[in-house]
This record gives sequence, C-alpha cells and structure tokens, in this order.
Amino acid sequence: MSSVPSFAQVRAQVESIRHRYPDARAIGIGMPALDEATPAPSVLRAGSEELSVIRCGSVLALRERFVDLPAAGPPLVVLTDLSEAELGDDLVARLAHRRLFPIDPWQLVKERFKVLHVDPRLVERHAWAARALLDAEPEDGYSPVPSGFLDAETAWRHLFEALAGIPRGARDPEALVAWALDGAPAEKLDALPEAVRTGLAVASEASVGRTARAIFECAGRLGRGTVSVGLVARVLFDPEAQGDERAAKARGKLEALLGLHDLDAELARGWIDAAEDVVRRRLARRADSGPAPPAESFGTVMAVLADADVLLQELGATDLAWRSGILRASLDQRLGDLARELVAFVDSKAHEMPAALRDAAGNVLDHALSAKESRRPLGVEMALRLAGWLAARRGGVAASRQSFGEATRAYRFAGGFVDWARTCLWDGDSSPRLGEAYAALARQADLARQQENREFGRLLAGWPGSGPHDRSLLGVEAVLDRWIAPLARVQPVLVLVIDAMSMAVFRELERDLVWRGWVELVAGEKPERPVVIAGLPTVTEVSRTSLLCGEIVSGNSSTEKDGFSGHAGLRSACAPAAPPVLFHKGDLREAGAAGVPRGVTESIADPDHRVVGVVINAVDDHLAKGEQVPVRWTARQIRPVEELLDACRSSGRVVVLVSDHGHVLERGTELRDADGAERWRPVSGAPADDEILLQGPRVVTQGRRLLAPWSERVRFGMKKNGYHGGATLQEVVLPLGVFALPETAAHVAGWREAAEEIPGWWQWRVETVPAAEPGPAALDADRQALARVQRVLAALDARGGKLTGPALAEHLGVPLFRLGGIVSALRRILNVEGYDVLSVDDASETVQLNRDLLDTQFGLASDRKQLSGAGR
Repeated sequence: MSSVPSFAQVRAQVESIRHRYPDARAIGIGMPALDEATPAPSVLRAGSEELSVIRCGSVLALRERFVDLPAAGPPLVVLTDLSEAELGDDLVARLAHRRLFPIDPWQLVKERFKVLHVDPRLVERHAWAARALLDAEPEDGYSPVPSGFLDAETAWRHLFEALAGIPRGARDPEALVAWALDGAPAEKLDALPEAVRTGLAVASEASVGRTARAIFECAGRLGRGTVSVGLVARVLFDPEAQGDERAAKARGKLEALLGLHDLDAELARGWIDAAEDVVRRRLARRADSGPAPPAESFGTVMAVLADADVLLQELGATDLAWRSGILRASLDQRLGDLARELVAFVDSKAHEMPAALRDAAGNVLDHALSAKESRRPLGVEMALRLAGWLAARRGGVAASRQSFGEATRAYRFAGGFVDWARTCLWDGDSSPRLGEAYAALARQADLARQQENREFGRLLAGWPGSGPHDRSLLGVEAVLDRWIAPLARVQPVLVLVIDAMSMAVFRELERDLVWRGWVELVAGEKPERPVVIAGLPTVTEVSRTSLLCGEIVSGNSSTEKDGFSGHAGLRSACAPAAPPVLFHKGDLREAGAAGVPRGVTESIADPDHRVVGVVINAVDDHLAKGEQVPVRWTARQIRPVEELLDACRSSGRVVVLVSDHGHVLERGTELRDADGAERWRPVSGAPADDEILLQGPRVVTQGRRLLAPWSERVRFGMKKNGYHGGATLQEVVLPLGVFALPETAAHVAGWREAAEEIPGWWQWRVETVPAAEPGPAALDADRQALARVQRVLAALDARGGKLTGPALAEHLGVPLFRLGGIVSALRRILNVEGYDVLSVDDASETVQLNRDLLDTQFGLASDRKQLSGAGR
C-alpha cells in the first residue's frame, strides 16, 4: 500500500487531536510524502464540525494563511511535508500542542476502538491493516472493545466485511462459498491493492485453514464459478473415485485450472461440503417466502449448476457425474439408471423388489434437484410402490379371491393405494426415458387390475340378488343405520359425502386429514373398517340417494333431503327440534359472500344438531371435464372441505367421510354404441366378453336388471376425465372413514383410534435416523426428547431443510398420524422468541427447517456439521 496516509487516517488523527486540544486554532499534520498528486479535500468533517484543510509546501504560504486565521470557530487543518525546524518556532507555536502530529496508524486504530493494545500478530505481520481499518471505519465509528485489547479476530471480521463484502466477516468455507455466489467477489477484490488481497488470503488460512484460503483466492478470480468447482470436486474426490483413471486425469486438469498444486482430498472435502450445503439450502428455500434478491434466486443457482456441468465436461468427467447429489448431469444419469431398473423389473418375474431398483429410486429421491419438481418425487415413490405390489402378486400374495367379501376387503385395504399409484404414473415424467419406463410399469399394473376386475365382476354378478350376508360388508343403503346413527348418539357428526370419491381419492384425502392432525376411529374392539358396496348402477341418482335415504331407491337432491331429515335412525339420535339436516352444492353458495354460508357453519357449531350432512361434488365435477389436469385430492383442493373441517375442529364434531360411488379414469377407453348411460346399459342380448349381467333387489332399473362392463376400458358416452356406472372395483367398493381430532377422539364412547391401514409394499423405503446409543438403563424422558429432536433435525438437514410429512414419518419410522404431535412439540421447543426455526406448510404437507435461524438461536454456527453428526 502507498506510504501516503489516506484521508481517513488524517480525519482520524484530526478528531483525536481536536478531542484532546479543543481550544487549538490550527492543527498541523506532518506528511513526509505529501505532493500535489496526494488527494485531499478542502474541507474535513469531524463530528458535527467542518474544518478547512490546506496543503502547505512553503513557510511563506503558511504565514499568509495564519494572518487571516479567525480567533474562534473550527481550527484550520494544515497538511505539510515541512519539518518543525523548517517552519520555525513562531509558526509551530500556533499549532495544537505546539507541534506537527505524525500519522501513526496503529495509534489511531487504538483510539478508534478505544483500546490500549493491539494484537501483535497484526502489528508485526500486517502493517497495511491499520490503514485499512481506518479507511473502513463506519460513519458511526467502531464499537469499543470492552477488554481494551483489539484481538486479530475482531479486526479481521471488520476488514473482511468492509473490504471484501463478506457478511459479518465470516471466513469459514461455507460463508466464503455463499459470498462467492452472492457477493461479486472478483469485482471487490480487483479494487484492492495486491498487498491487501494477499493479506486477506493469508489471514483466512491462518484463522480457518487452507481450504478457506483456496476458496477465497478462487472467488477472486472465478466469482460464482467457485461454487461450481466445489460441486464438481465431489465427482473427482469421492472416495470411490480414487482408483478411477478418468477422475485422476480430471483432478490434474482442475489443479492446473485453479493454479493449486496442493489440491488434495482433505482440502477438497471442505470445499465440497461448503458448496453442497449452500446450494442445497438455496434449493430448499420456499418459493413463497417473499421476494429474494437476484443473487439468491433459483435462476442463479441453476446457472451455477449449468456452469458445473460445463466444467465437468471440459475436465472429461461427465460420465462420473452420478456421484454428485446436486449436479444436473448427475440427476439425468440417475433418472436413466432408474428407468433402466424399472424396465428390467417389468421384464422380469421377480417376486421381490430388486435391491438395485430400490437403490436407483433412492438415488433419484436423494438428489437435491428432485424436490424442485413437485411431482417427480411422488412419481418415483408411486413407481416403487406399484413395483412392490406387482412383486407381491407374482409371489402369490394376491391369490384368487374365493368370495365377494374377500375380494372387496382386499380392495378396501390395498386397492385404493394401487389405483392412486397408477394415476400418478399416468402423468409421466419430464424425462422421456423415465416416462417410458413408467408407461411400461403402468401397462403391467393395468393388466393386473384388469384381471382383478374380471374376477370381481364374476363375484359381483352373484351377489346383488341376495344382499350382504357378510356383516363386514355394508350396502350403501345401510350406512346411516349401522354407522352414522350409533355414532351420532355419542358425538355430534358431520356426514361429508364426496360424490364419486373412489378409494384412490379417499387414500390421498385420508393422508391429508391425518397430516392435519385428525385421527381415524373404529367402533368396538375389532379394528376392521367397513367395506361399503355401492347401489347399482353406480350412478349418483341411485347410489347417493340410497346412501342418504337409507334404502335402495332412485331420486334427486330433493329426495335426499327428505330421506335424510326423516330417517328414523338418525332422528332417534337427534332432539325433536334439531332433526338431521343436509346441505347440497346449491346450499354451499351464498350470493355476494365467500366461503361456506353462515347457516351451514352455525349448524355444525350447534351441538343440538347431532347430524349434519354436506354433499361435495368436486370429484364428480372434475370427471365431467374434458381436460387432463393432474389434481391433488386434499382438503384445500376439494372446496369447501377445509372450511368444514375448521368448523368441526372448533366444535368438536366427528367427521364421517363417505362416498356414494367411485369412478374409473379416461385412459384410452373404447367407445361403444349403446342406449344407456356412461358405463351401463339396459339388457339387450347377451353380455359382451367384458360385461356382466347384474340383477336383483339392489339394482335400480326397469326390471332390476342391467349390463355393465367389469373392464375399466369401456364407455358408452362422450369422452371425459372419468366415468361411473360400471362394475369395476373402483366404482363399486366405497370408502368410509370416521375422523376426529385427538382431544375429541378420547371422549367418543365405544370408539377408539384405528391402527394405520397401509399395505407393506407401500412403505418401500422406511429409512430411520437412529437415536443416540442408549446406556445400560433406559433413556430418561429428557434424553428421549433430545434424541427425538436430533433425529428430526438430522433428517431435515440431510434433505436441505425440507421434507414432506409422509417422508419425514418414514425417516423416523413412525406412523403419519403420530407425526403431527411430534412436530408440534418440537416447534414449541425450537421456535423461541417468535422465530420459526421449524415451520409447517399445510398446502404442500411440508416440514421445513430454517438452518440459519437454528444456528443463530442455538449457537451452532461454529460447527455446521454437528447437527447431522448428532443424528447419525
């Protein structure tokens, strides 16, 4: 740096002298290297004063200026390269303290920090730092150091923040990588003298290590490319790459590019971890968390990833990208691996899920970019679940059903999960190769469902005439008598009828309710849920009317209102002044008002109204449309379910979720001419190969006979999103679930919390994060609580701070319906002082950890790795 004192140093010296000699009329500053090129303003602001400044290279000029020196006001500042002897005693006598003050940078630093001593490591090794500290002083000055000793760390924090623009002057590898991504480091460091850049680099190494220095120096040359280098290094320095010749050659090229001759695995490891941590956190940030600075945008991160792919290609190591959990090239390779394993499974006769398929799917889900495509993780999960179901079928788990009851119970237990997975796979994937693999898997699952539906059709044809002798089966007409009325006698009930809700839709909605804190109830000691059988044909005017009237009958909404309010079983549970009340679609709209009309919510809130029914048409309305838009069936999606649940939450009302009939979706159906409805027709001649004849007292048609396809591939009407009226499992077997909040469930006499109902193949990858090893005795309550905190935080931190509720439940090895309580308890522990360290997004069923807030609130910033280590 120049030996000429900076103006900041002059100001600091003047302020110091002014403080000590307030009556001085002139202040002399000796500057031996002063020349006309030395920048100096004519006015200096010291505190609230403005002091005139003059350069003085001759005694005569100074004498002339002193002639007009005022007797009061701010003193004159004299900058001169003359000595006191050259000035003469008479002029020197008019200066403050009768002397010229030299610029002593370290003395000025002491005064600015109000200390007596400065760390000798700074004074002896970094002479430039004094001037830099004075130049970087904030307008309101430095905060005094209470100890009276200015240590090197305090000075470096100020210097790195002021000179390099690093927030809080942090110099750990992660902070430096974040600075490289956000802070335009090359521009800032280029503006500094070489000695200062070198000094900062040396200081970063001295205080943190050589990885920090390597990142700092690379950032000065490559800017955000520093992040790309760290991401690429994962591929080259992974332990599995040590014996790979291509990786060795690429490492040599990278060393040459960076100008580093000591780029070994130890140095690279810190760089890798820092780059990956920063990028993972950026990718995990919520999209709706408010406007972010451009440097923090998703686009910037994606540009860094694109740069990394280019760098990897230049190094000749693109084929090794799969080792990275972040690079885009890596995700492409992992998607290709998953596609290959899925196709191999489809082509095989494997009775178990191949380990290679599990690993390939896990590698895709573990990739940081997978979570940014909202439907991809779900698609991968569903593909593996469907593969698990097919493997179980191959192994004989799904043997031929001997009775109608066995077939319907099997579908009630697992079939909805299967069809939910099938629906997700039909949406495909943005990767063409994976989309093709999904299609192959879906075709095999479709064939299996076709076989089950053929068998079910045969069983159904023999059932309607005699009715349900199996007490575990429940005709839709018996739901009010056998389930709603007994429940209403012990607790107010909301009967939520979702028209056309299939078991698949129910399973998705059920998961959403459980995520929201609702628990499912069953009656008595037996854990079985009811298997509800639709009226025939499986259309609204028959099956819904039969459900709401309590008898097999056809009608409309008026028929349903009369039947529901006059149902003897329901009325027996109600006060005479508050009979059962039913609201239809038209009742849920109020002119000029948003949300559920007051009359509906008031009925739900009134405990005297023991039975309130609401009919929701969202699913049926969706089926009637022609476009193919993926839909998530959640309480928020199915309006106004969310508002109705909130009303029940406030009033302690139990919710019975039930359907009148299911549906099949449009997936290449065959249109046939027939005088009938969408999926059934009057009897005319013999049934087609994919049709069955249904007849008996539960068939509501002329002559109580009809023909309906057992295949999901046939329709008799115009093309839509979906259809109903047929004889498939999806249309005939209906969901019924009873839900309550935990505080309500405990008081529903004769009912208890149901065990989770999930087939084994659904949880194909239950990853648990083990707790700390217990001692000889059982962990006490405090240690158990700490272990749980560690497990949750470790699981979230390993996935960049964000996991869906179901995924977190699987990681912890707990049922989903238990997760809500766990998360609520942890939020009470972690969210101190109003800061959301742990938050929940109900819309996306996501638990989110704000790692930066966690570090700040609980002092973890000094060791970013201790969190994940605690959970392993």
